[in-house]
Amino acid sequence: AYIEDYIIGLNEKTDSSILFFDKEFYEKINLYINNSSIIDNWELLEVKEKNWNKSCEDFFKPIIINNRVRILPNWLEENNNDFLNIIINPALAFGTGHHETTYMMIQAMLSYKFNDKTVFDIGTGSGILSILAKKMQAKSIYAIDNDKLTNNNFHENLELNDVKDIKFQIKDCFDIINFNYDFIFANINLNILKRLIPKIKSEGTILIISGILNSDEGILIKIFNDNKKTIKKIYRKNEWLCFILEL
Repeated sequence: AYIEDYIIGLNEKTDSSILFFDKEFYEKINLYINNSSIIDNWELLEVKEKNWNKSCEDFFKPIIINNRVRILPNWLEENNNDFLNIIINPALAFGTGHHETTYMMIQAMLSYKFNDKTVFDIGTGSGILSILAKKMQAKSIYAIDNDKLTNNNFHENLELNDVKDIKFQIKDCFDIINFNYDFIFANINLNILKRLIPKIKSEGTILIISGILNSDEGILIKIFNDNKKTIKKIYRKNEWLCFILEL
């Protein structure tokens, strides 16, 4: 906290923290650490400059889900008519399909038809689920996220996929009153889901949710039962879960 004005990034771990700062602040930070009575184990390292974009390109490879959806980065743009192709800029990683939760959300979506259906995408991030719903012929889509940084990434991905007519807002999901949609997606964390699920009371809605660890399965099932929501299917991938609920 004492040096927060100088740092440009933070990676917190269970037993330590990594702080990133510009070289110009080295003397100030070094002086503070040396004079601190509460920091007794530390190390200063210089991050060598490299081509980070190239590193990202080497890491991010196209991914195929259920042999129907193909997600690829914008530097490839190799459409294949055998798939529903989704092109994204993965630079900020607001949902790339590589994470288990996004992967399972897409798997769950592929078990339904979206023709003429309405969709509400909560915590949309990169917009990948909204884009897929549009390509699956959804009638209308409303997407929200509470992180302002998603705004540019969302609209860039819409443009990359030549997708229009998706309503997007930076908005807190707890400010929403109307949950009357055919499908609701929520790939968000447990604490938000615990408060959100009781608010969704629309009949006939299919709710697809993820962001849940195996260890939290019992907590979610109790919430579903308490709120009279029927579990249709559970997907499992490594340590993560995805639920399909029919309301």
